[in-house]
Amino acid sequence: MLQVFEVEKRVSVEPAFLGWPDSEQLQEDSGLGSNRSFCYLGQLDWDECRELIAWEANFLREMESADIEDVLNDDERGIEVLEMLRGLDPGIASAVFCLAASGSIPFSSCNGGVLGDKHHEHYPIISFYCRGHHVPLMLRAANASSVALEEQGDYVIAYTGDVREFIEFARALYAMRDEIDQANEIAGHHLPN
Repeated sequence: MLQVFEVEKRVSVEPAFLGWPDSEQLQEDSGLGSNRSFCYLGQLDWDECRELIAWEANFLREMESADIEDVLNDDERGIEVLEMLRGLDPGIASAVFCLAASGSIPFSSCNGGVLGDKHHEHYPIISFYCRGHHVPLMLRAANASSVALEEQGDYVIAYTGDVREFIEFARALYAMRDEIDQANEIAGHHLPN
């Protein structure tokens, strides 16, 4: 059974307050955003996102009706989960991938222990840098999925009480991929690989 958390949601991002990390901060051992485990994903391909959204949605459906301990203790299944999610928590990975594909830089994420295990955060959350031209599209995706979105200093946090809403957030971003790519092209925004 997936845990659902009570959170008070806000959707408010002011593009003027957003910052952007420099190339030194994108190095794997930089600790971007105070995350000592930061791993720069680069700009992912939208096809990878589509595949992960479908896989993760199915995995979460399986977790709703399965004995989570049995699934997590199955070595073959555990390897598949690690490979598909690239070490990210189940429930937030497809949203992290879509944020990276959009040209944003996710630097910290946690599912809040949605599978019943202990986690650093108390609810599902993703922290990321994004450019001002991304904000209207991010707000549309947040509104379409009931995910909260607000700036936190010079970056943005997306959070929710239910990781299934992050799947919907990822689907909304994926559905807007052409608009996102066009906005990046117009702004001349390209991430280093």
